[in-house]
Amino acid sequence: MGKYKHPMLKVLDVSEEKDPEITKAFCENSIPGDVFLSIIAPYVGVKISPSKEVMASIGISEEFGVETAIEQIMECGTNCKTLYLLLNSPGGLVTSSYKVARA
Repeated sequence: MGKYKHPMLKVLDVSEEKDPEITKAFCENSIPGDVFLSIIAPYVGVKISPSKEVMASIGISEEFGVETAIEQIMECGTNCKTLYLLLNSPGGLVTSSYKVARA
């Protein structure tokens, strides 16, 4: 495995969409220069004990992850004029939404 340019790339799980149906739908409904970044949270929590479940949340490392992904998009030679952030979450607090919007 090669060297990482940015420390966040060690933990960042980002890839370009490969499903042709999804990419076709986005291409048909967007204009050249539009780029979409999706963050998809699981709909169910993870049971960590018989009575406790934890859910996905956005913290400081995720904020830096979004910024790193944006930097990657800009560096990869795309003709990005508009970046849309699509956040798929089963819920959450206003503060976590604000964190993502600021990044």
